[in-house]
Amino acid sequence: MPTPISRLQVSLARCADYDPLQVQEALEAVLRPLGGMERFVRPGQQVLLKPNLLSPVPPERAVTTHPAVVEAVARLVQQAGGRPLIADSAPASVPYTPAGLARLYQATGMAGVAARTGAELYTAAAVVDLPCAEGRRIHRFEAIGALAEADVVISLPKLKTHALTVLTGATKNLFGVIPGVRKMAYHVTLSRLDDFADMLLDVVALAAPALVVMDAVVGMDGDGPSAGRLFPIGLLMASTSSVAMDAIVAEVVGIPPLEVPTLRRAAERGIWSGDPAEVEVLGLPLEQARVAGFRRPQANPPLMDRFVPFGLGRHIRRLALRYATRRPVPQAGRCTACGACQQACPVQAIAIPDGLAQVDERLCIRCYCCHEACPEEAIELKTPRLARLLTRIRG
Repeated sequence: MPTPISRLQVSLARCADYDPLQVQEALEAVLRPLGGMERFVRPGQQVLLKPNLLSPVPPERAVTTHPAVVEAVARLVQQAGGRPLIADSAPASVPYTPAGLARLYQATGMAGVAARTGAELYTAAAVVDLPCAEGRRIHRFEAIGALAEADVVISLPKLKTHALTVLTGATKNLFGVIPGVRKMAYHVTLSRLDDFADMLLDVVALAAPALVVMDAVVGMDGDGPSAGRLFPIGLLMASTSSVAMDAIVAEVVGIPPLEVPTLRRAAERGIWSGDPAEVEVLGLPLEQARVAGFRRPQANPPLMDRFVPFGLGRHIRRLALRYATRRPVPQAGRCTACGACQQACPVQAIAIPDGLAQVDERLCIRCYCCHEACPEEAIELKTPRLARLLTRIRG
């Protein structure tokens, strides 16, 4: 059921850097107005900690949830008597296998968290079929086995932009409970952005996180979620609602919330009112948390849906994709022909002849999975002339 508006709350606390003591103090401060960790975790419960582990890169790149935040949450879960289990499923560029997960945890600092705290790392790589009674678009999902094993889910997103969904945020973070290669199918079958946003909201209903803690100490703006600019924000944020969290995140960084597809669809579905003023902000006042100079992503897939109605047919929409949205272009000199983009592409639109990735315009669906997956930030998103014109018209 949609969360009543009066219950939507987001708590904010200052956290200047990732010093472990400072993160621990900020986490306790941000949870205090919500009732503390004891409100969400009971003794003996297995608690799934779901960070954003987009790719196997070090935490200094701000692509993934910082291990200091994950460690602080794990310790509070243990103090409440819970058993923390860290789990995620990266895109298809990282195999969803025990070896692939181990490599992901090692690179992102999660292995270190487990070693220091005794938290468990999920490496079984099992897949389970789960019903989603509240799903609007999807009613059954194949999900990572850790989700079925958990008594409580705590989502640990990273504040970043996203070329497709404008913000990564709390809602998009839970897409990681879907195993890597299975994510690709949704990009193919749900090419209309509102449909994709509906699916992401359905995943939130499936995972049903009891708590969301946002790593907004150092975020990412521009062409996120992996090739943007590091942006210091200096916050930890907490909420019981992924949608409320994303609404206040948008307010903090200066992006109109209803320009975020998942927030727009959540308002249309009655999950929230669409007015961020109706989300209660606890702790640090919102006005003190706002930042200036945060750059939104330039990619704009909604142009296709705005100017080319879905009913006009596949061929017209394909033309709109090609000429009205930004296209991924591998850059010679940065591309190492590692194959990560090719593995991540859900429609097999990428080949690597002569040591340089090439994207087939006839097949590309503008999901930007290649842009996410590239470890060298070698895929730029180029804006066609028509897209610039449509942007001016829309503005």
